[in-house]
Amino acid sequence: FSQYRERVDFTELRQDIAAANARYPADVVDWIRAHSTPEDVFLSTDDASLYVVSPAGRKVVATNRYFSNPYVDWVARDADRRAMFDRLAQFDAAGFGALARKYGVRFVVLSEDRSPEWLRASGMRTNDLPVIDPEALGTLPGFTLAFRSKRFEIVALSHPERSAAVAPDHESIKSYVPK
Repeated sequence: FSQYRERVDFTELRQDIAAANARYPADVVDWIRAHSTPEDVFLSTDDASLYVVSPAGRKVVATNRYFSNPYVDWVARDADRRAMFDRLAQFDAAGFGALARKYGVRFVVLSEDRSPEWLRASGMRTNDLPVIDPEALGTLPGFTLAFRSKRFEIVALSHPERSAAVAPDHESIKSYVPK
């Protein structure tokens, strides 16, 4: 028994996992499940796609290449994801919209957690995250700041071509944003 208590998986590895679990953004996952459908597509970086959107059972434009479906063109999807984030950073709603429609993007997840502890697990560095002001983004036509926590923001997109049954109720979404 004593030799098992000293093993790495019962000591250091267990401490690392416990620390990661303490940082897990369950509030964001819960919000996604409550305010979106399994058919909704999220634009997100690798950290959010792996540990927030996918665990909520939702789709992403692209995720970390090692966890991506081998039958889809990851290079093209990743390039489009980067282009969409670049257009959002420039507040180019029309350019963003053209690419977003291609994938049916309904939500954009913006990661504010730039800590090495959070990013390391997804293979990212701080400069891999786009710098986008979610409040300013929420002022663009068709964009609504829907969720905010200390570590993440979610911006909802309204597409007139989508049916009202599938589109989120923006009034209930706005009321959920913590002050």
